[in-house]
Amino acid sequence: MSIRRLTHVNWRHRIKGQVVDVPTDFQKTVSMHPGNKLDGTAIDMYIKRKLVSLLSYRLGRRPMVIAGYVASFVGSVCVAVSPWFSLLLFSRGILGLGLGLGQAASFCLLMEVIGPQKRTTAALAFSVGFAIGIIMLPGFAWVLQDWRSLQGAISVPLLVFVLWSWYLPESPRWLIATGKMDEARKVILKACADNKQPIDDIDTVLGQLRKKILQQEQAAEKKASCLDLIRSRRVFLYTCILVYASAASGMIFYGLQLSVTNLGGDPYLTFVIAAVAELPVAVICYAAIRWCRRRWTILAVYGVTGVCAFAVAVLPPVWVVPRQMFAIVGKMLASASLTLIWIYAAEVFPTLYRTVGVSACLIGTRVGSSTAPFLLELRNYLSDSVPMGTLAAVSALSSALMLLLPETLRVTLPDTIRESKQLGNSRKSEKDGSLKDNANNTKLRLPIIGPPSSDDGIMH
Repeated sequence: MSIRRLTHVNWRHRIKGQVVDVPTDFQKTVSMHPGNKLDGTAIDMYIKRKLVSLLSYRLGRRPMVIAGYVASFVGSVCVAVSPWFSLLLFSRGILGLGLGLGQAASFCLLMEVIGPQKRTTAALAFSVGFAIGIIMLPGFAWVLQDWRSLQGAISVPLLVFVLWSWYLPESPRWLIATGKMDEARKVILKACADNKQPIDDIDTVLGQLRKKILQQEQAAEKKASCLDLIRSRRVFLYTCILVYASAASGMIFYGLQLSVTNLGGDPYLTFVIAAVAELPVAVICYAAIRWCRRRWTILAVYGVTGVCAFAVAVLPPVWVVPRQMFAIVGKMLASASLTLIWIYAAEVFPTLYRTVGVSACLIGTRVGSSTAPFLLELRNYLSDSVPMGTLAAVSALSSALMLLLPETLRVTLPDTIRESKQLGNSRKSEKDGSLKDNANNTKLRLPIIGPPSSDDGIMH
């Protein structure tokens, strides 16, 4: 068995009938152990969550963005020129770590400079960039059919990010929270001037903002932990279901993503179609956030995803196009389920424990995505239908478990464990104004993004 996926695209190209891949280039065969196919970026992008939490408050958002993209560029270039396989693996780890740091810090900075009314739109637009990059990748792979040239080409945008990040302003919220009032004043005045928005008595405004931020930090110092989520049996049940569903979404998404080009047909065209399918995810998520009942929507998404995976498992291999279409639709819905389940989690967990709960779901997603390569290895030992059948069963169980969760559409966000326990009692707001305010609060607190998002202090 050879490692053929060091990114989401298959790094195996035919040049004049000869297959050129990473093990061939290094003239070695990788061990049969399935752990060797585990993508290091999944683990490194989990580690970055802890690094962002520890460093972003001390160093600021802008230094984290710069450090993340510098590490990404260095790691990507080292991958392209690595003379040794061990250096390539180490460089892949640096690349994954840098991408995680850059994405998390960028998202945090974006949310802290965007107004509440535009945060949902901005967060969804942030995720569209991922889909655009995936759509462009097969074109580069088709033109540059050597993996080193491909890696070098996709390193160029990272250099652009490095140069761009030096001109980013620091987060005004972070500057105010850390008492750097003069720097915050300069950033805000420049932003107002660029947007032609006048601001009166800026010192009073900054003082009020600092007081509010300090009050929020004092409330957060109550040291919410995962242990608080297991003391109540009902909230513990909610936590287990949401973490399992998050892990299932990660497993299904990457399981189908890594399989879609192996189902037959032209791998480049198939990959492009699968990437284009990411674009409707933003529309699905936006509609679900605004108008649809959470529980039944997510139940249906997981149910249809399971049907798609089951169809891929049972259809004969000669039915190439139907299998590809089912895999693409299933991957699209799995991507939507990732966003929807994180939103659902943020609405179920109480205020002081919201970041803890959603972070647990994010970790579950990384665990699930890391197990996908192991699951796909069962094709080599059992049957081609076993991995897809397993994904179908996992998705079906997630769909059924949604029945045990409360409905949260137009329900006041819980502030305490007790209120979370009472969510199933239809605690709906009575006034239309309250519903509107609640929707705005949801925008303030939720990270809305497909492939990975961050526990970076946005949610309070």
